Amino acid sequence: LPNGLKYLVCNQSGLTNLQNNLPDSLIILDCNINLLSVIPNLPNKLAHFSCGWNQLSSLPPLPSNLKYLDCTGNQNLVSLPPLPNNLKFLECQNCSINSLPQLPDSLFLFHCRNNLIQFLPILPSNLKALGVGNNPINCLPALPLSLGYLDITNTNISCIPNNPLFCFFYFL
Repeated sequence: LPNGLKYLVCNQSGLTNLQNNLPDSLIILDCNINLLSVIPNLPNKLAHFSCGWNQLSSLPPLPSNLKYLDCTGNQNLVSLPPLPNNLKFLECQNCSINSLPQLPDSLFLFHCRNNLIQFLPILPSNLKALGVGNNPINCLPALPLSLGYLDITNTNISCIPNNPLFCFFYFL
């Protein structure tokens, strides 16, 4: 690939692998609906990474500049790597994720429907949308005041906290 390439969109291309040395200039990588089982190391400047509906069981370390991550539909994916501090959008639906890393304070949108998640980490204070439906979650952590959308469809949630200490006492 050319060294100056900024945008690589290769959706539905039947790809089984990506070249090991992606250009350092790359800021957007969309490689949805392929046959990828491994993603090479990502360039440091990458801001948008979408790798949904592949055959990934893990993701590489995520660059610190990343603001958008969509890894939806990777049914072998059971965990996420540490998330960058600047991440704003996280979509990881229809995977097999059973635990989550710490969520960055910058996160605005988080959708993780249809996974195996039982517990959510502390939610960012500026979170606007949270979709956790179809997960075996029993209790939510404290909900940020900024939240405008909440999907808890088909969960085991029996409590919706209205203050930060609620779930702490719930587990005692």
